[in-house]
Amino acid sequence: ILVLVGVEFGAAAAAFYAGGVFLSAPLLPWRMGLWSIGFGIAVVVGITSVGLYQPKQRLTMEGVLVRIGVGLGLAAVVVALIEFLLPGEVRGALWAWSFAISLGALIVTRALFARYADHEAFSRSVLVYGAGERAGRLLKLRRRSDRRGFNIVAFAAAPGETTVVDDGRVHMVRVVL
Repeated sequence: ILVLVGVEFGAAAAAFYAGGVFLSAPLLPWRMGLWSIGFGIAVVVGITSVGLYQPKQRLTMEGVLVRIGVGLGLAAVVVALIEFLLPGEVRGALWAWSFAISLGALIVTRALFARYADHEAFSRSVLVYGAGERAGRLLKLRRRSDRRGFNIVAFAAAPGETTVVDDGRVHMVRVVL
């Protein structure tokens, strides 16, 4: 998730800078850099506030798009507040282009992350002690979002337990105390 935050921060900062170059904004390079960083921070804070960095979210792509829009709206409020406190630095056209470019960059970033990120790499490998009725309920989790975050590697049937789980991952273990 930190990689995603970094990429989205960079995309937002680059969007502001690209908007400034496109509009030939009359800002000194170091001021453009500072405003780019501030814009990137505002976008990441806005997206964080709508919960897009939560690992257990159950969103469709439409839900992600709505949250990106709301997050950018919150970032616009933050940017408007900064513009109110430091007037005259940046014009409205630059903000509009920056938000438009950011919207496109965030959508592309999220789509690529959803498509190519190895979500199994972020999950824990779990050894379930027991192969009875309660352990069998874990195999009945139908929604992928309910199984997100863990991968059952094996079931270790306890001695004397009635094995209910019918799975190739059930192994008998001998516990020595």
